[in-house]
Amino acid sequence: MENEKLQLNYEVLKSRFVEKEQQASLLQLHLRSLLQVSEAVNQNMPANALYQMYQNILVAQLNVQSLLLFTFDDFWNCVCSHNSFSLESTLQPEVDLVHIHDIITVLDKNDDLSKYFDTVISIKRKQVTIAYVLLGGIDKSQIESKEEKIDFIKSLTHLVVTSIDNKRLLKEQMDRQFYQKEMNNAVIAQNLLLPSDAIKNEDLNVFFNYIPHKDIGGDYYDFLKLSETEYVFCMCDVAGKGVASALIMANFQAIFKIYAEQKLPIEEFIHLLNNKTYYISNGEKHITAFIGYYNVQTKKLQYVNAGHNASILVRGNNLTELTKGTTPLGTFEELLFINVGEEYIEADDLLFNYTDGLIDVFNDTDANFNEDMLKQFILDHASESVMDFISNLNIELQSFKQHMLFPDDVSTMCVRFR
Repeated sequence: MENEKLQLNYEVLKSRFVEKEQQASLLQLHLRSLLQVSEAVNQNMPANALYQMYQNILVAQLNVQSLLLFTFDDFWNCVCSHNSFSLESTLQPEVDLVHIHDIITVLDKNDDLSKYFDTVISIKRKQVTIAYVLLGGIDKSQIESKEEKIDFIKSLTHLVVTSIDNKRLLKEQMDRQFYQKEMNNAVIAQNLLLPSDAIKNEDLNVFFNYIPHKDIGGDYYDFLKLSETEYVFCMCDVAGKGVASALIMANFQAIFKIYAEQKLPIEEFIHLLNNKTYYISNGEKHITAFIGYYNVQTKKLQYVNAGHNASILVRGNNLTELTKGTTPLGTFEELLFINVGEEYIEADDLLFNYTDGLIDVFNDTDANFNEDMLKQFILDHASESVMDFISNLNIELQSFKQHMLFPDDVSTMCVRFR
């Protein structure tokens, strides 16, 4: 009897020892899995390889019968699938799983998904769900409960998903820094294309100003001396904003200078600029432009307004809008017409050129700095030097717009004739 009792105690102790040994072995297996994944993360393993490792652990080591893992990167992607019965192609996490907010949620038995899955783990980062893992066939064992197994899967999934998400966020940050560095270089390069110095001589005074909407843009202006008596100038704006417009304008700037040096008649000059602009942009973008020829000896100003805001000639209290011209450059392969405008300049006449960003400015009350306000400003400040005129206009704009941003590039050019 005593021997039987001892034998029974021995068997109980042996069973407990085996159970503890199995639990220790299982714990060691879990730790080894976590270390394996951590080492793969540290070695910068590609995301698809890391997801494959994760799937192998769940299927081969944890005996998960069915698995789906969705992660979010701009949109939801299925990155792991095992015995999913093609649900990865029909399931929409943003619709079908959006109601799941808990870390661990047992699917409603009335749900179609419950045929294959019994558990969903929602992985969150700063209260935002970045992944869903759907699991089926998770049964408790003698040494580990179902809840313990789910807790481990949750930890493993969190490690894999957040590690990959960290890598994505780091890459995005590096890409932003690289982009900003390149954009800064582009701003410097674009500024080199614009005249930086005011012009002041016995014939005329010219002052320029450029306020970019955002980094680089599509405005271009120039004032070139062709000979002792001849000048050519322009104020231009590419349709649209950003890098594409800036690249087209950079090409246009080179073409403008090349053909300007040939001292062609203004009609021929405009035809060439239009033709080249059409081919630069493949007819998809156009350039509005005001282009003028000025002869200091004859005092004659010839101009063509190619769909641009009218430049304003000021003589005393009279404003003349220079509107004669043609369609925007690059709209058609060949211009259908050109009307050349002519004005004879008198001493102290003022010519003001600008791009449409100037009259697109709005303030906090949604009021617009419109053409009437611009004309009134011109009349009030026409007697000032060109530098003071532009400076005071900038002050007026900054004061008017209050907290609003400039909606477009703003370029201005003021010419005082002698």
